[in-house]
Amino acid sequence: MNMGTVLPDYLSSVALRLGRVDELAEDIAELCFAFVRSDPLELRERRAGGKASLFVHGIDQVPPAIGLVFSDAINQLRSVLDNALVLVIEMERGVSLTGPAERAAQFLIYDDETKYRTALRRLVAHLPELAVDAPLGKRIYELQPFRPLEQIRQMRTRRSVTAHGGHHLRVLQEYSNADKHRRPHVFAVGNAVTRAATGAVKVGVENVSQLEIGQVVSSTSLGASGVVEIWPFVGVHRTLADELVPPGAELCELHRYMAEIALPRLAGLPEGAVFPPGVDLRSLRISDAERVATAESTYAHERLGFRFALEMRQVELDAQREGRGTIRVPRQED
Repeated sequence: MNMGTVLPDYLSSVALRLGRVDELAEDIAELCFAFVRSDPLELRERRAGGKASLFVHGIDQVPPAIGLVFSDAINQLRSVLDNALVLVIEMERGVSLTGPAERAAQFLIYDDETKYRTALRRLVAHLPELAVDAPLGKRIYELQPFRPLEQIRQMRTRRSVTAHGGHHLRVLQEYSNADKHRRPHVFAVGNAVTRAATGAVKVGVENVSQLEIGQVVSSTSLGASGVVEIWPFVGVHRTLADELVPPGAELCELHRYMAEIALPRLAGLPEGAVFPPGVDLRSLRISDAERVATAESTYAHERLGFRFALEMRQVELDAQREGRGTIRVPRQED
């Protein structure tokens, strides 16, 4: 990643928007960790039918702020595509867009080429720069989800183009469209691992699912013993694949794709140029160009991940000392 690249001044507002995404990602990380650290899960043991089961007796509500902040970040990421598009065209023309041309300045996202070309016709009438045979239009065309992924993977990035099995732009579009009608759904999600009593052998499998009252997270036969480790975390619902994913990691993947692939390519920047992740938006007496030039080179999810991992390990050790999340079943003859 070429963090030494100096972005053209006219793209500073794009970098600032991405800086706001990074701020929101940091807020999400703090909120999610505060929820986990609050010990929101109450487990109880039930014995019946020759089995001892550990079930969810209570679970705190995930703070609504997490979903709302995630929504804000998604809106910034989606709108920055249109913002960058306008800036690139205005730079090429040397004048500001107005009237029908300004309204036609949209970054279309389609996973079907025929539909894309059909929708593009009404825009090209006012903005010929968007035609697929024009330099800008060709760059946008090559970013579309319907393009072969093996071609897109040739772009410089530290991660796969697919985020959890879907093209980043398609995933972003799905979140954005859903957000127009309802706020993102966030849930407490459980990650349960059953181990032998000695802790040396894993005798169960790892299950990741939404936590609900009454849900059995693990069971073992009376006469056996085992240790269950379960740690709740927050998951946001991705309707495109009908799965729950950690909001911080999801946002980091989308942010990275925008900063390292989509926006540099849209703007026609040199190979390897990227938009820096952590731009300082709050300091006084500093120009936008200086904010971009002195930006953090890592994403919020990365910066906070190591610290949270250490703190979570301490939480786990404390829970183990107190015997929380543990099934210890005496033998039937005891």
